[in-house]
Amino acid sequence: MAQGPPGVLDRLAAALLRGTILLDCINLSPAAGKATPRDVACVALLEAKFPELPARDEVFEALQTAKFDVSGLTTEQMLRKDLKVVSDGDLVLAISGIYLTLEAFLRQPNLLQDLEAFCQARGYAGLVAMHISYSQQQEPCRQLAVYSQQESLRCTLCQALEDARTPSLQLQPLPSPWPCLATYAQGNSLATRKKVLPILRAALAGQGTAGGPEEEVMPPPTPMNSLVEECPLAQAVPPLCPQDVLERVSRIAAGQPPGTPE
Repeated sequence: MAQGPPGVLDRLAAALLRGTILLDCINLSPAAGKATPRDVACVALLEAKFPELPARDEVFEALQTAKFDVSGLTTEQMLRKDLKVVSDGDLVLAISGIYLTLEAFLRQPNLLQDLEAFCQARGYAGLVAMHISYSQQQEPCRQLAVYSQQESLRCTLCQALEDARTPSLQLQPLPSPWPCLATYAQGNSLATRKKVLPILRAALAGQGTAGGPEEEVMPPPTPMNSLVEECPLAQAVPPLCPQDVLERVSRIAAGQPPGTPE
């Protein structure tokens, strides 16, 4: 967009792009451990082209406040707000980001019934929820909860998370009111859900082959962020006409499905 014809990258698009990067990378804070050199370079490019953009701190605080505001949401809505799914055969596992502390989450009315209804309605064998919050210095704090009515699956997931070494999550068990829900404080606060996903995927693969011949299950590599150096998209961008992008966005805004005649 920056290298395209004039007008493709305007102030509004620049504000949206920069806000997305700032929110995802915790205002480019080194303490959060999420920003890459490519993120920093993109933000610098946008600010150089549009120096009138609002201050970074102002934008980040507004977006972060909105992201963490779960007031009025049901348990089901909180679990859907930031949801990832992994599967192995018939076993499907939900991994939700939650923006309440585990202590507050466990106090939700009818939580156990809501967790069971959430999993049954979508065919999930279990659920892993990761709480994330940040200190004033933008240092992350994480907690984990593992839920499943299937004791063997729950034990497999918990064991995999506790034994993980790439990375080590440094889990410390926390009190839980129900045997079907295990809760932990996560000492390694830089281990995001993206880094936990391969651990869970490997655990599911092992669970799915229970009773069969033993084989070593290696977790797949962590998916690369498309803004990270060494990513295939960083080397060559597929041919794309700016007019196609603008037309597609206009149709989405108008509520028209792709391919619909004007």
